[in-house]
Amino acid sequence: DGTVLTYQDIENNSLNISGTNNLTLNFAGGDAGINLTRLSGTQTQVTGSSFTTTNFTSPADSLTLHFSDTSNYTAAIVDLADDFDPTAGLSVTAAAGGGNTELTIDELGGLNGRAVAIDLGGGTDTVVFQNASLSLGSLSVAAETITATSSSLSVATTTVLDAGTTGN
Repeated sequence: DGTVLTYQDIENNSLNISGTNNLTLNFAGGDAGINLTRLSGTQTQVTGSSFTTTNFTSPADSLTLHFSDTSNYTAAIVDLADDFDPTAGLSVTAAAGGGNTELTIDELGGLNGRAVAIDLGGGTDTVVFQNASLSLGSLSVAAETITATSSSLSVATTTVLDAGTTGN
């Protein structure tokens, strides 16, 4: 927690992160193929064309995905580890005045009754909840386009859908 790992020009390797309470994954430089997938019951894998494959065990308190510049991104949360259920939930953020971001959420592992907060900053952003059966504690989404084609998307408390906005 609080440790920053910066790596550059690493090829054909993977980075393994475990034992964290709060995990923030920062993406920079744009990527048209960021994918988060279930690697095992306790690990999630993050792949993309512009960074080293990263495997992580489920953080105890929070996971933040942050698009840190004005580049364009396409990202998909295909699924997360079965035991993914951090107490503060999941946050997806982007830099103010950011580029265009497309985020698709299929499944969120074991996340149940927790918060999901998405603010994709500026640009023309899209969030799609697809094929998922999600039961969330609260949901807040700020993006130009918000689509839900999920088989089941239930929210126990507050839901804020701010479509047509530039976020931040």
